[in-house]
Amino acid sequence: MVRVTPYVYVREMKAQAWIAVNTFTGALDVVTPELGRELLAHDIGPAITREWEPLLARGYIIEDDMDKLWKVQPDRGEVGFTVCPTTSCNLRCTYCFQRLSTIDKQDMDMEVLELALVAMSQQAHRGTGKKNKVVLYGGEPLQSRTMGMVERVLSVCAGLSCNVTIITNGTGVESANALLLHYRDLINRIQITIDGPPEIHNRRRVLPGGDSFGAASGAIEWCLNHDLPVVARCNTDRFNMDSCADLVGLFQARGWFNNAEFAIAFAPVGDNGGFGTDGLLSEYELVTSLDRALPSDPALRRHIRLEPMLFLSPIAAQLGIVLGQIERVESHVGPRPYYCGAAAMTSYILAPNGLIYSCWECIGKEDHAIGRFVPELDVFPHGLWRKRPVTGIEECKECFLGPLCAGGCPMYAATHQKRNLMGPACEDRPQLFDYYMEKVIDRLLPSL
Repeated sequence: MVRVTPYVYVREMKAQAWIAVNTFTGALDVVTPELGRELLAHDIGPAITREWEPLLARGYIIEDDMDKLWKVQPDRGEVGFTVCPTTSCNLRCTYCFQRLSTIDKQDMDMEVLELALVAMSQQAHRGTGKKNKVVLYGGEPLQSRTMGMVERVLSVCAGLSCNVTIITNGTGVESANALLLHYRDLINRIQITIDGPPEIHNRRRVLPGGDSFGAASGAIEWCLNHDLPVVARCNTDRFNMDSCADLVGLFQARGWFNNAEFAIAFAPVGDNGGFGTDGLLSEYELVTSLDRALPSDPALRRHIRLEPMLFLSPIAAQLGIVLGQIERVESHVGPRPYYCGAAAMTSYILAPNGLIYSCWECIGKEDHAIGRFVPELDVFPHGLWRKRPVTGIEECKECFLGPLCAGGCPMYAATHQKRNLMGPACEDRPQLFDYYMEKVIDRLLPSL
């Protein structure tokens, strides 16, 4: 028994040419209006006609066994670890979900850190054979009192063949210069947040008695001068949206876009903690506004990431048509069974309280812990968090966007859609996909 795949998007381009996209395989085809309508209706008729034959090999017609379809896909996920030396921070950012939460702000002591590293080593050997990913996170990980812990983590990572990402506000990079240079070969990326030109950034990301913009921009300059890859992240909402083009212009004037190791990522400020944060933008609002406001120069756009578009990377990889840069496209080619490491249960966040979490936004919330590493490693089998494949979400398993969006963010589902963590979180990805396909069609039409 065969059927038309549910993972198909069909749209008219002009009178005699429709576009069909297989979101599972990444195939894009120009088809006749008649075939387009049949695809849209998921109707191949009583027999496969000659017109359908080219689409057979491109995955538009499948056996009526969804479990079998997904089971043949290789598991590409690496185990990911996040080490939080502290949940405290020296900035007072206006929108920070950790600042707004009631979790205790505490440092990890060296004894707890050693147990965390033992747990990390034990779980790392259960990975897929690829390099394990390690993130240093907080709070703010690069503070003077946590520098010894950071050095210890990096020394262990060197022995485990890890790629390391450091997420920092930039104020401690100068103190960590020697350490970062010593372990340069381990570092995959340093993410430093800059939310706008100086007056806007300093108003949003407050460094008591100091200049947080000067510290962050100086940290980026130093990293680029020493060949360390940097992503400048701009947390974007209605209060700084209008300054994003000015920020890009400022970076352009400093010559940062001439450096292959530099990118800027725009991401919407979220409220998955349910704090009632003001001024939020939807993903669609952010993408469409910035796509219009930012320079269209393709050479510059290669350095710009619109984070909400990341879910489209399998399609973009196949088509070579990217709206904003999508990071490491090749690592996402093919269907996506899980939205993130938290949904796949391959993310281990080791917190100062000795507990393990799956999602960064849950750090400190004991009911969201998936295990503990003090006094020894113990992964809880029946907690709130468990594997959440897209095929396990009733509303998503035959949605045309399922292989791309993978059910969306579990925390968004739980907080904003008043569902449990296993529910769907569509947000506005159907509109984002439509917007992207408009760009694809604009690119294709001249050749038809």
